[in-house]
Amino acid sequence: MPVLIVKNIPVEGPGTIEDFLKDKGIPYTILELSKGKQITDTGEYSHLIVMGGPMAVYEMDRYAYLRQETDLIKDFIGRGKAVLGVCLGAQMVAHCLGARVYPGDVKEVGWYKVDITPDGMEDEVFSTIAIDGKPFAEVFQWHGDTFDL
Repeated sequence: MPVLIVKNIPVEGPGTIEDFLKDKGIPYTILELSKGKQITDTGEYSHLIVMGGPMAVYEMDRYAYLRQETDLIKDFIGRGKAVLGVCLGAQMVAHCLGARVYPGDVKEVGWYKVDITPDGMEDEVFSTIAIDGKPFAEVFQWHGDTFDL
């Protein structure tokens, strides 16, 4: 089954995620809801990946397509399918699961240490970003919003 990737703005594509899918021969579809594209049958997809963008969950009145995105995420979660959110996508997933999403106290722009859980260290993907086998990675971040878990 193919993976469905939701792209919120042209410059926030799947990048190395797309490279990974291509290398593994995993089919995928990129959906741009912001351009009026629609998806009719989510049942044909195995996973959902929601990419980032400069907007925020609490701006749904300004970006109406985010409501469709919320419905899509809830549909995948309701079907028990895997969902990965990157940046805005993570906000959207948190929102769909009932978390509060809000502006953070400070913006995080630059390279930051991110801890990798014990399960993550066993994962074939996340373990590859660990630095020298230690349970953390240095990742570039550019965001001002946060959410409660």
